[in-house]
Order: sequence, then structure tokens, then C-alpha cells
Amino acid sequence: MTITIAIHSFRRGTGKSTIAANMAVLLADSGMRVGLIDTSLQSPSLHMFFGRFDLGRNPTLNDYLAGRCELGMAAINISRWLNPPPVGTLFLVPASGEADKILESLRGSYHAEALSEGLGALSNDLDLDVLLVDTPAGLNEETLLTIAAADRLLLLLRPDHQDYQGTGVVIELAHRLGSPKLLLLVNEVPVSFDTGEVAMRVATGFGQPVIAALPHSEELQMIGSGGLLVRRHPNSLSTSILRQIVAELV
Repeated sequence: MTITIAIHSFRRGTGKSTIAANMAVLLADSGMRVGLIDTSLQSPSLHMFFGRFDLGRNPTLNDYLAGRCELGMAAINISRWLNPPPVGTLFLVPASGEADKILESLRGSYHAEALSEGLGALSNDLDLDVLLVDTPAGLNEETLLTIAAADRLLLLLRPDHQDYQGTGVVIELAHRLGSPKLLLLVNEVPVSFDTGEVAMRVATGFGQPVIAALPHSEELQMIGSGGLLVRRHPNSLSTSILRQIVAELV
């Protein structure tokens, strides 16, 4: 059975897509069949982490949501894009960066239920072990439906008062939706902070388990969305922590 993990944050800029892309690669490295979906229709980025800035004529999530194709038709086997290739298999369902399709999403012409309805079919069609859903920051109907359909919710936040406030709102809504397993990930912890102490304070404050606290990484900042930390710096502290996160999530 596929484990579906929604990766979310209340505010933008928490590194959510970076975490999602690198986690997907680590999961595929472990031999699993992994799906990764970019649902940030207004600011898609996941394909860039894999060195693709032009998706060409490939169908995207936008086409599925508009009823132009099945969700599985938008899935690309990107294992061959990775160097070295993973032991398992990694599929990406990208969102389109074309202006017309972004405008289409802004007009609200998609059915909110379509994505959550398609996740099960995609998992079955591709025989996935794990499905990672990179959700857009903030809250909307599509995101709430995705969270409700997921087996795990990995909620990212930075050690910032606005992040704390917004994260509290998401946690409350997730509980109302019956999210079965919610884990917090504190990202971009300043190097002068004690990550263990930060994790303990966040866990105590929210009454939720903190899976890890990731310190600020210059290596990760320099890569940005132009590559994958786990490939360029496989022995870095951040990569080691991400491996631990992946092992605990699945």
C-alpha cells in the first residue's frame, strides 16, 4: 500500500520544495518506487531541482486538473535525470510554468476535489511505495483536501513568530480533518542556535513531535533550486539529517 505524505508550510520561503525534492531522491535511493507531485500551480519549481527548465509538450498536473488527461499521463520517470541514478524509481508530476496555464489556475477553473481523487489512481497505476505531495504554502480548499487524504503530514516552519502563529492554525485544521500522523520540521535554524533546544521548544509549544531541526546550510543556499543537495553534497550534515527524516517517515 502506498504511503502518501503531504509536505506543507503556512508561509512561503520555508524550503518546502527543496526538502520535498531531496527527500524524494533519498527514498528512491533506498530502492522504493516514489512519486513526487508539484501542486504549487502559481509558482511551480520542482522540475528545476532536476535540471529541467522547459517541460516541452509533456502533460502536467494542470492538464489533469483541466480534464485534458489522466494524472498518470503527466507522470515522468525522472530516474535517468539523476546522477548517479537511484536504485529505485522516481516519478515526477510537474506543474506547468506556462503563463496561460498559470492564469487558468488563477481563474479557479479547476475542481478542488480532482487532485485528492486522482492520488489513489496514480499510486495504483505506478505501483508506488511512497507518494510525496508538495503543497502550495498557505491554505486553500485543494490543500485541505490533500491533507485530509494523506497518511502523513510533514509541516515545515522556521524559528520565526509569524511561522509559529500560522503553523498553529494549520495544526488545528489538520486535527479537524483527521490527519492521522502530523510531524513538524523546523528548517533554517540559525547556526548560533542549539537545534536540539529549538526542536524541544517547538514540540512543547505545539504539543506535536518534531522530526528534526535543520540548521541553516550555506551549501543548500548556494544550490537553491538549481540542483539537489543529496547529490552534490552527499556527506553533508543536512543530507545526513534528511536521511534520518526519511527513515522515520516511512
